Amino acid sequence: MFYKKQPILFLLCLIPVIQACAPRSIREAQLVVAEADSLWYNGKIYGFDYGDSATLAQAYATLSRLPFPLILGEGWGDVYAHACYHYGRLLRKKDNPADAMQAFINATHSRTRDYHILGRVYSNMGSICHLAGEYALAYDMYERSAGMFLKNRDTINYYYALNDMAFELAEQGMKDETFAILKKIEEKSTDFEMLIKIYETKAVLFRTIGQNDSAIYYADKMQHDGVIYPSGIIIKAQAYDNLGQKNSALSLAKQILADSSSSYQDKFNALYIIQHCDSSLCPKNISELASQREDIRYYEYEPQREKLLQAVQLLEQDLHKRIEWFKWVLIIMLILCGIGTIVLSKNWLAQKHHTYTMLKELANERADNRKESIKNHIEGRDFRQVLHWNNYSAMKNDVNLYMGGLIQKLEPYNLNEVQVRFCVLTLMNLSLRRIAKELNYSYPSAIKTLKKRTSDKLGTRPQELKEFLFRL
Repeated sequence: MFYKKQPILFLLCLIPVIQACAPRSIREAQLVVAEADSLWYNGKIYGFDYGDSATLAQAYATLSRLPFPLILGEGWGDVYAHACYHYGRLLRKKDNPADAMQAFINATHSRTRDYHILGRVYSNMGSICHLAGEYALAYDMYERSAGMFLKNRDTINYYYALNDMAFELAEQGMKDETFAILKKIEEKSTDFEMLIKIYETKAVLFRTIGQNDSAIYYADKMQHDGVIYPSGIIIKAQAYDNLGQKNSALSLAKQILADSSSSYQDKFNALYIIQHCDSSLCPKNISELASQREDIRYYEYEPQREKLLQAVQLLEQDLHKRIEWFKWVLIIMLILCGIGTIVLSKNWLAQKHHTYTMLKELANERADNRKESIKNHIEGRDFRQVLHWNNYSAMKNDVNLYMGGLIQKLEPYNLNEVQVRFCVLTLMNLSLRRIAKELNYSYPSAIKTLKKRTSDKLGTRPQELKEFLFRL
């Protein structure tokens, strides 16, 4: 049977079949995500500009229960990531940042290789952190976003993400770091919208570090060809407020409230400036002024801030879980590496000991053979006659013949004649008393002195002299 002969190929062929036979709810969810993608490319949000939000929520819930990508293949991880992104955008639009953050977090866990969608996801996460005032965490999210766009070779969005990183540094008053990133962008990007973003980042930086004149200068540069950017107006209003020019600050703040394109945060900043600059307005008057705008739902900023902080808390918990998971993986890897090192060390030491033992046995065998050779040629005979003992030159030739070239190997040590004869007699395994008799030494202590001096010249200890000579 085919599945028995080629099981892996059979499973690969089975994946499209599983996908085709997927439940109707899954196929419907895929169609909803495809429709949301189409709206996204046109700058619209599914469930807000078009389509039913409950349908998108159902598609998101259906896809979140699937085991990606083990059963349905890697492509379904991309579908799930897109579903998370679209649902997160919808929840943000509906002023539910905590659930939106959870959807974005789920997108990062989807195992997708769609770096563009991941770049968008991290950018939205950074935006939520920024609104909550968590600028360091927002910087981290924008940095990840830039990394995703760089992998996707999307240079335009990459430079926008870099500017977002610089913006978070500007909010923290980190001048040198901010300008270092902006310089990198200015060297490569010629996009006009990017230039406006750079002006905004510089204006925020100078406002943060108290250089209000420079902040006003760059806020003015943002307004170009009659196009009004509310973010630049609010920065100017804050700078004028810091400089004590209350009338100018008040005028610009009211302009922000009258502009329907102003962001939620800018409107609340404008209300704060109005309250600060116009002492004639009581809180009730300001509330009435705020209620004139239908899209300003809260006068107090704290309820909105509380929602944002809950969203940031979800993100921090997720990062903590990832760190914990990585820490345990690292610990397990270190333990396995340690066990592997111990096992390999034991095997290496055992192999080394085995090799050493074999070499030692071989050396002993050679030494025994050498001793046996000397015994066969000399013992049981008159060694004086065999080795021509009384003729030193002839004796050296015979010793070289019977003792493996011993005399030649002793020449580098500059031994005198008595020491050479002592070595020969020692190698013949004679006792010190017998050696003393053969060398005409009357005192035993004298032969011990000769042994020590000979050993010193040979670079060995007296008790190891015989073994040393056998090795030669």
